[in-house]
Amino acid sequence: MSAPFFRRIMTAIATTILALGAAFAATSPAQAASGNGPGGGDDYQTITWYASAGGRCEGEVRYLNQYAYGLYINAQVAVGCTFWIERSSDDGYTWPGVFYQRSLSTTSSDYSSPGVLDSSAYLARVCFHFNVSGAARHCSNPI
Repeated sequence: MSAPFFRRIMTAIATTILALGAAFAATSPAQAASGNGPGGGDDYQTITWYASAGGRCEGEVRYLNQYAYGLYINAQVAVGCTFWIERSSDDGYTWPGVFYQRSLSTTSSDYSSPGVLDSSAYLARVCFHFNVSGAARHCSNPI
């Protein structure tokens, strides 16, 4: 088993365990979901956050053929949401790379980004914030 493959498997296991623990312990309305795993050739991580008015912003990062793709959804959040993909080359300690930032209003509710290289040397995640002053940033687990 190659080191990059092993790292992706261990990352997927760790993020799944952390996501499950956060789901049981969290009092916030955020939800995370993960996909098939890198062994299946496809992997995804989703982050969803509900606005107080009942709408939601949802971002998904997909890994396919060494590229990460973002799917951004604004489901009736009146203030809008700004999304982007982040990339890390040091196993997630820092996230200096920001790609395909996109702001979505309720009239433009979804967007699929072009691919970002996410080979075995990188991790990628999708992040977003609500379009209000001082809004918190929400990010998916990395893939």
